[in-house]
Amino acid sequence: MHHKKIQYLAWDSKFWGYKVGKIIYDVFSKELLKDIIYNARKEGFVLLYAFIDPHNSSTNQFFLENNGLLVDEKITYVKNLAAAQIFADDNKCIISYKNRPLTKNLADLAIQAGTYSRFRLDPHFVYGEYKHLYTKWIENSLNGIISDDVFVYLQDNKEVGFITLSMKQERADIGLLSVNTEFQGRGIGTALIITAEEEAIAMDKKIIQVVTQKNNIPACHLYEKCGFKKERIENVYHFWLTEDNENSL
Repeated sequence: MHHKKIQYLAWDSKFWGYKVGKIIYDVFSKELLKDIIYNARKEGFVLLYAFIDPHNSSTNQFFLENNGLLVDEKITYVKNLAAAQIFADDNKCIISYKNRPLTKNLADLAIQAGTYSRFRLDPHFVYGEYKHLYTKWIENSLNGIISDDVFVYLQDNKEVGFITLSMKQERADIGLLSVNTEFQGRGIGTALIITAEEEAIAMDKKIIQVVTQKNNIPACHLYEKCGFKKERIENVYHFWLTEDNENSL
């Protein structure tokens, strides 16, 4: 029976190879956080995530003072497709890779997409684990497990960019977007976003969304240039329950 303030994350736990949970919180006190950490350790958790409104200054300060590691400022961008003008881009360089096998170029592009990931920036991940994560992400997008389609930009038959797209209830969701650094600044990212928007409209979605990192300034600029608006920001904390953090609270 998991402590009522901790949600067990099955996929993360299986992927990382140790028990991972998410802190379900309302208002924190030192006693409550100590209680959560104590119960989590007792139940064998190694890592806890917490997602906090950045405007909640007291909780953010409290987490920072009590061994919470701020690893991401997560921005959700949205675009209203019903109101937007989408200029059809009949780009023959972009094709669907749905159900195609993973190639080395696509794996490299996916790893590049993880440059600003919290799993790269958290110093507790010392073995390049984010590379494994992002490779699995593009693999599971190609085979349809987590995405409905993957659109790839080809230049001289070389994969130089891609975007993944999934259809949620009322929204289309961009999962990953990556353009080879040598080909950036040529409008490839914009062309991929337009392709995703056209597909979302064809599937009768009124809203398209994407989540990225605040410190990924190039991505933020690209989405804003394409008419996306910030919907919300969340601060993401990692709490490690390893022996070196035993006396943190």
